[in-house]
Amino acid sequence: MEPGRSFADVQDSGPYRVWRHEHVFIAEGNRTVMEDRVYYTPRVGILARLTNRLVVAPRLRDIFQYRAT
Repeated sequence: MEPGRSFADVQDSGPYRVWRHEHVFIAEGNRTVMEDRVYYTPRVGILARLTNRLVVAPRLRDIFQYRAT
């Protein structure tokens, strides 16, 4: 956490091997823009890789694209 600049949600345990969601605040004139940055690694295995490619990655793109509007 950097007060006034950013904070991150980090998964200690859960469905991903690694999950880090950063919220970064950027001053743009008289307003502040929040930028989401997501870093994750799915579980190991062919099924996990396939599920990530076909379901998880597209769904995450949809979620964060929706937030951008």
